[in-house]
Amino acid sequence: MSTISTVIKAPGDSSQQSVGDSEVHPTKSQKSAERDTDIKKEQHHQELLSRGLLNTDYGFIKKMLAEQMLFGAAPLAAVLLQIAHPGVGKGVGLHSSFAERFVERSENTAMYMMTTIYGTEEEKKTMRRFVTRRHARVNDKKTDNSYNALDPKLQLWVAATLFGTYIPVHEQVFGPMSQEDRETALQEFSVMGTSLQVPLEMWPRNWNEFWEYWNNVLENELEVTEPCRQVTYELFHPVKNVPWSLKPLVFLFSPLRQASAIEMLPVKLRNQLGLESTWTTRTIDAWTLYLAKIFRPHQPEWFGNYVANHMMDMVRQQMKERKIF
Repeated sequence: MSTISTVIKAPGDSSQQSVGDSEVHPTKSQKSAERDTDIKKEQHHQELLSRGLLNTDYGFIKKMLAEQMLFGAAPLAAVLLQIAHPGVGKGVGLHSSFAERFVERSENTAMYMMTTIYGTEEEKKTMRRFVTRRHARVNDKKTDNSYNALDPKLQLWVAATLFGTYIPVHEQVFGPMSQEDRETALQEFSVMGTSLQVPLEMWPRNWNEFWEYWNNVLENELEVTEPCRQVTYELFHPVKNVPWSLKPLVFLFSPLRQASAIEMLPVKLRNQLGLESTWTTRTIDAWTLYLAKIFRPHQPEWFGNYVANHMMDMVRQQMKERKIF
């Protein structure tokens, strides 16, 4: 019977003796694979270093998430931009239901974002496995392969819509950021894609590169499909699909979110979605922005911390109950 080789070294002796009838050595292909892995790890390390992402605490994302938690329009505008991409719109429209799972979907998105920023390394890994497993079912491989939720290009666009909507709102309320802060925030937002299947190398390296990518997608890749229109309708009529306890809040804040989101969208896309900029939406958006400029700078820090802690408590409870695993 063959046994695994054990190597014995005598003190002061550099020679080796094998005990057993066979000795295990890495093959050339294994050694090559190990070298490639080491090289990729080093390249990734250098990429993180060059982008200022080593040991970052994601300060800008934390600040902007807290700003948008109350009645921010950026999350809704981001979703509309996401589903306007044919690959994303088909996947969401055919594999999900905003009408029946409005609250659940909103909570799941918030939990993913909060875990990505506030979670421990183990919690981040668990959330990545959970989201990846859910995304693996969202595709049309049996037909024409027109969408796949694991496609890094689609995930890149989804992550880009967060930066492309949160930053303009932040600057409208607090004034233009310095160019250095803009670049830092851009790199921090990369984690929304790289925590899933987006390689860091795909994320734009600077502010100008990001907006070149953004404008190219807007002009050449977005297409409003029927599933996209259906989801848009459901997003703009959420009050009938939420628990009675939440209806007053949805009734109060939805008009603010919707009006501001309509005014944020590019005119061409807004028209294709069947949304209209009216005197009412412009007035609501102007007043929302005016009030935000007054109250947001004085929003207590504990509010953002409370929301983050509450969402992370939900995440940990669901992980404990094996709802997220």
